[in-house]
Amino acid sequence: MLDTPGGEATAEADLVLDCTGTYSHPNTLGPGGIPAPGERALADHITRTLPDTEDPDRWAGTVLLVGAGKSAQTAARDLAALPGTRVEWAVRKPTPDWGAVPDDTLPGRQHLVDTSQAFANGVNDRVTVHTGAHVRALHPADDRVRAILATDDGPRTVVCDHVVALTGYTGDASLYRQLQVHECYATGAPMNLSAALLGSAGGDCLTQPSAGIEALRNPEPHFYILGAKSHGRVNTFLLRTGYRQIDQFAAAYADAPKPTTAVGTARGRDR
Repeated sequence: MLDTPGGEATAEADLVLDCTGTYSHPNTLGPGGIPAPGERALADHITRTLPDTEDPDRWAGTVLLVGAGKSAQTAARDLAALPGTRVEWAVRKPTPDWGAVPDDTLPGRQHLVDTSQAFANGVNDRVTVHTGAHVRALHPADDRVRAILATDDGPRTVVCDHVVALTGYTGDASLYRQLQVHECYATGAPMNLSAALLGSAGGDCLTQPSAGIEALRNPEPHFYILGAKSHGRVNTFLLRTGYRQIDQFAAAYADAPKPTTAVGTARGRDR
């Protein structure tokens, strides 16, 4: 089903590429892949993308930041630079390594690791890092939010003005639920590509191998999942990986005899 200016419509195609990305399907705050109690009711108070700190007044007060990846690390760095903002940072791992890469060739990435570790060590009195913590529940508190964190040392209460949830994203599989797509139980990504990613050495996104066109094939004929969505929960996706997938696909099909080829699209965006 397609949303068009003239209303809903269907289309036929000889080939379909699903490049709908993951940003429209963020992970929830609660553990186990389900929303924390109160999360859905307070959805309007939760930001699920990187905060725009160009307007410092927008983030005045206390921010509850949840997540530990590079997006959350970037948000912590930027929010901590705002003089009117205090950050309460909830991190799931008891002893996070912040995704450090030995002898990292990207100085910006290493800077994020170093800054996050410094926050955890208490160098900024406006940033408190709660390790081994996840959101147990959210409650309204007048115009604010009262969050209950479950930690290794027992529950903690954080009353905040803003909630920034950067806990990752996964693709929405509803587009192809009735098709023959073999998904990996560990990553939620198509099986062939997922096996190649999980079998590669190291966790550095810069060292991920080029999987090739065969890894992009599904049991469903002429249906391909490309871009961030093809990686499922594997967090090593780079935009250049998506561009390489397009190049591999185009090269494989450039000279193949086919009738008129159409590309199906759906709402969403790649990251």
